[in-house]
Amino acid sequence: MRSLRKLQDADAEGNGYAVVATNKGYIRFFSGGGAQRGPVWAIDGDVVSMVAGRDYVFVVHREGSASLDGNQNLKYTLRASDTYRVMHTGRLPVNRGSVLKWIGISDEGVSPATFLRIAKCAHFLEQAPVIYDSMERLMMLEHFRFTAQGSWIVMCDTKQLARRVVKDESYWPVGVSKSTLMAIILKGREEYPGFPRPLAQELDMRMPYFDLDTPESQKEERVARETILLDHLRDALEDDVLTDDDISRTELDLDKELIQLIQLACKHDRLQRALDSAKLLHHTASIDMAIKVADFYHLNGLREKFVVLKSIRANMDRLRDERESRRDWKTASGRVLPLHDPYASAEDALRQLRGAPTAPTGYRERVAPTPSL
Repeated sequence: MRSLRKLQDADAEGNGYAVVATNKGYIRFFSGGGAQRGPVWAIDGDVVSMVAGRDYVFVVHREGSASLDGNQNLKYTLRASDTYRVMHTGRLPVNRGSVLKWIGISDEGVSPATFLRIAKCAHFLEQAPVIYDSMERLMMLEHFRFTAQGSWIVMCDTKQLARRVVKDESYWPVGVSKSTLMAIILKGREEYPGFPRPLAQELDMRMPYFDLDTPESQKEERVARETILLDHLRDALEDDVLTDDDISRTELDLDKELIQLIQLACKHDRLQRALDSAKLLHHTASIDMAIKVADFYHLNGLREKFVVLKSIRANMDRLRDERESRRDWKTASGRVLPLHDPYASAEDALRQLRGAPTAPTGYRERVAPTPSL
């Protein structure tokens, strides 16, 4: 299985690497040129499936056979492709009576401009492992870059999609990009795509929150889902970088959603919900907007709480505090993916020879812009 690394015009890394599973239970690593690399990994049980990313290989394996109660006893292991260290291992959250349908690696849909900017940060380009089971749940391994910090979270339950109400269909996943599931539509009782293979369609993911037919729950779900993806971006920041344009833009979008949640809460006299949402705001300018909402509804007590919250935030350096928190738990967990791309300088040299623009470095000590809501 070849890694899913994206090649560039000026590519000094070669052709990536390849991973092979054998009937003896071995996992073998090869360079892009065919040279054998690393240890011969003896897998625990039978290999069920695997997929290779830029910097790691994600292997699903099983101890023995399924149990009498219908449990598949599936395990997974995430191993770095350069150091061959185990990043994560454990049981897959495939429930009793369910089977694993698909595994893959998410793609955040990085634009070409953003790709050039982050070319020196190899760990950012690596995306998260995802799985899909027969209960039609799409799950992602969050915080996978750091040892023992990952956990499986449900990003989408396709049975709850609005289109399922009027259509008898199921889905064959082929990829995940940010908040979109790329899948082939299976009609009726079809279990597999037919021939010729139909085109994949984009499905908007929704986490299985309660009461998703109400505006409040829809916004709460979107805030939670986008926050997970925001944490995914923050995990990829270098230790001396506070933020970047993608993170700042996402924070502003989330603040707009939170202001709308505060407005709905004030309208229905749910003041504690309004305060809960205000605590999630990222910028003091957004808290000013929340204060204006409280003034509009003549909620003086809530306004006072917002003012206190703003004064607390004004005395904080949020970005640096977040960075220190990341450093603490990253140090405790131990990072196994590279902090820098060792071939970045070689790629820049090749670009200069070919007249192409070089990849700029990350933003250092950058302060997020004031939101415009």
